Amino acid sequence: QAQRILIARALIGRPRLLFFDEATTGLDQRALENLIALIRRLGVTCILVTHRPEAAALADKVIDFGRVAWQVPAGSA
Repeated sequence: QAQRILIARALIGRPRLLFFDEATTGLDQRALENLIALIRRLGVTCILVTHRPEAAALADKVIDFGRVAWQVPAGSA
């Protein structure tokens, strides 16, 4: 629950850019999906460092150690 409070505090100021370093570790899949949907609705660019494949699967672009592993085609996100 502390993790959710920290994420909420980060979003309150309506930032244009967020850096999350393993910030979704304590979230279940549903909460993770809701968070990513909210970030998209707010128009926030989010850089997410994660080891969770399910978190990476929700991203528009995935970079694996400096190379682009995959990305959503332009105009489809």
